[in-house]
Amino acid sequence: MISKGRLSCGIPVLAETVSHTQTVSLGLWILKGSRDEQENQKGFSHFLEHMFFKGTGGRTAFQIVQALDKVGGSVNAFTEKEQICVYCTLPKKHLRIAIDVLTDMVFNSRLPEDEFSREKQVIINEIREYEDSPEERAYDRFLSRLWHDHPLARKITGEMEDIQNAEYADLCRFYEKLLSPENLLISVAGNFNLGQVMELLESGITLKPRKFVPVKRRPPSRKPSWEYDSASFNQVQVYLGTSFPVFSTAAEFYHFFVLSTVMGESMSSRLFQNLRERSGLCYSIFSLRTFFSCTGLWCFYANTSPDLLSPLLKAMHGEITALQKEPPSSEELKDAVSHLCGSMILSMEDMETRMKRMVRHYIQGETIHSVQESIAFLKNTKRENLEKLTGSLLGTENLNLLAFGTRNLHKRKKYSFI
Repeated sequence: MISKGRLSCGIPVLAETVSHTQTVSLGLWILKGSRDEQENQKGFSHFLEHMFFKGTGGRTAFQIVQALDKVGGSVNAFTEKEQICVYCTLPKKHLRIAIDVLTDMVFNSRLPEDEFSREKQVIINEIREYEDSPEERAYDRFLSRLWHDHPLARKITGEMEDIQNAEYADLCRFYEKLLSPENLLISVAGNFNLGQVMELLESGITLKPRKFVPVKRRPPSRKPSWEYDSASFNQVQVYLGTSFPVFSTAAEFYHFFVLSTVMGESMSSRLFQNLRERSGLCYSIFSLRTFFSCTGLWCFYANTSPDLLSPLLKAMHGEITALQKEPPSSEELKDAVSHLCGSMILSMEDMETRMKRMVRHYIQGETIHSVQESIAFLKNTKRENLEKLTGSLLGTENLNLLAFGTRNLHKRKKYSFI
């Protein structure tokens, strides 16, 4: 059962009780990310995520991980463009430990200055690791061409120069400002007593309520771009996609999931079968979808050799044109819905997935759909729903392209969809 509550300080609590499991997953979320940083704060959200593990007023860095390791739990964190999350999953009888440790990490972090200097080097090495990944570099470039100087186009980590120039005092002020109830959310899923959880959270979090003045995020404007960029890799990384306004109804989200699945989210999808299996034009190919609070992103990704780039793009163009002319068949629709329903059922065995799923739903409109409700939305998808989405999202004039990766690629004649 899914329920929503609120602590006395105003922090929302999302809870899903699952009686058949022996585990529980708890997440403390800060609903601000890299897109919300000021010019002199680029990379601070991600930097702060690292610093949460460096000690609190009552625990050393080692004691943080030891407390959860010794009961078989795992603690982790991640930063996204619109959130920071610190979370752990552990046996249900140790939930009290999880609440104690995570609230201590987030609300009582010492942000030790000596660790700040060391962690700079860790993050710079992390950025260099991304720079060595052709797929990551291409994705960052694709977003920068798609949205130009909009905050959503920024790297979550910041650039190396941003981290090198970061000041300790600025990070401390950034941390203090984030810890306000309107920026926070707690999510818990598994086998637990909700009353006990609320009581433990109340005693572990001592923030005072504040008047909340919502800040509306500015959606990005898509900037048309069709680029071949050279680099020193052996293969070409291809991103073809678009951005669009967030859907106004839950049904549209689920219709879109079905359409994206038909195109490229499984090994039986059109892109994988026709471009890889039948034509041998690439190794990896798939569709990916991401939603932010103010916009959606839909891309097709592939990697290939330089000599196969034009045939690959021609084939991708052909798949998009075919979809525009005729919506997926009834059989394709049925298989995509069945795939999504089955994947959803399997994922519900994982309490961490349930914990994160509630937050994803909440961010998109505060309504959290149960698995049964989500399956019903999927099963109500019709061919005409997919036809409507195809027309609005996949017009040639709506698509951006980045081909990135080999020397002198920029000198090649570009394949055009027009």
